[in-house]
Amino acid sequence: MSKRLQLSQQFRTSNIDGFRVDQDTGEVYGEYIATQYTPTQEAYELSRASTDGVQELYLLDPDSHVVVGDFETRVIPIGVIDLDAVRAKRGPKPKVLVNTLAPYVQVAHSEGMQWLDDFVYGACYTSGGTSNGTLNVSPADVLRVCMLHIISTETVRSVIRTRSFEPVSESQARRIANAAKFAIGGIDLYLSRNPEVMDALRYEVDFIASYRASLVEDMTA
Repeated sequence: MSKRLQLSQQFRTSNIDGFRVDQDTGEVYGEYIATQYTPTQEAYELSRASTDGVQELYLLDPDSHVVVGDFETRVIPIGVIDLDAVRAKRGPKPKVLVNTLAPYVQVAHSEGMQWLDDFVYGACYTSGGTSNGTLNVSPADVLRVCMLHIISTETVRSVIRTRSFEPVSESQARRIANAAKFAIGGIDLYLSRNPEVMDALRYEVDFIASYRASLVEDMTA
């Protein structure tokens, strides 16, 4: 007996000339209809560049980050206690640092200045600490916070997210904020001892500020 015959005996129905037939009663359940697929011809127009001289401008501006967060507010189910809100009411008031070096850090990062990474990594090791040889805070997160004009637990939670796109915990936000403040202190000391670097950064910052001002004037005109 062939393998094909053995398999056909294991099923109640079989395919005969395109019909699905009950092998015991001969009842026809349905018919297979096969048609050749013919794709339709569609014409799509390609987008063309604007001819009026106006170009769209996209800016990655750390100033745009706000405390309310980049994502939708979490909805706490009825009857569930928000532990983060409870913990926020305990202990001393959170410390807020007005980061006047934010625009200079932004320029240094865009220019790829190595000394900036040195201070960030140093702050992660010194302030953030390590656990089993792994940094407790991400250098990328600390660098991003160093470019904020206001550094606090709330501002950190508004821009730093976990892998599940949730705000980091209060304790982790505090670690990142402390590491960023530590890095800012080192950067401030470095720039005070290297006035030529500070002058170069100030030139770039002033140029960006004047360019943004002229751009706003053109858009409102």
